[in-house]
Amino acid sequence: MFLLNEKQVNELIVKTIEKIGSKYPKGYKCDSFVKDAYKTIGIDCIFDYCPVLLLEDIFKKQWVGYPCFLKRKKTLYQERRYTHIGIIAPNYSILHYSRRMNDLLSYEVLLTPYEEIFEIYDFAHYELQKTPFK
Repeated sequence: MFLLNEKQVNELIVKTIEKIGSKYPKGYKCDSFVKDAYKTIGIDCIFDYCPVLLLEDIFKKQWVGYPCFLKRKKTLYQERRYTHIGIIAPNYSILHYSRRMNDLLSYEVLLTPYEEIFEIYDFAHYELQKTPFK
């Protein structure tokens, strides 16, 4: 499995944290945000090739900078493999493009602690196909 090096992780996190509060045009979604974040460090992130992480993995420093697939608790049994995606950030949080938890009309880049994320989402297991990045 391909691993991001420390320089790539640091650059990704710095560039993505700079986007907190940014809003994008209508139709821009969480998956667009994650793909665009990786493009800023020269990586084409293909979700079908991302590493399989277990819930306990997101608490390990070695996975900071990797995509985290989530599934809204209300849709756990639908066929979609995930309903939301973000980037695992330091300090047990997720960088993602979403509505504020208390404002359902306003989408923006957020840094949300795991505790808040897991009030709405469950961790979604995502199968590894080949290699995580092109």
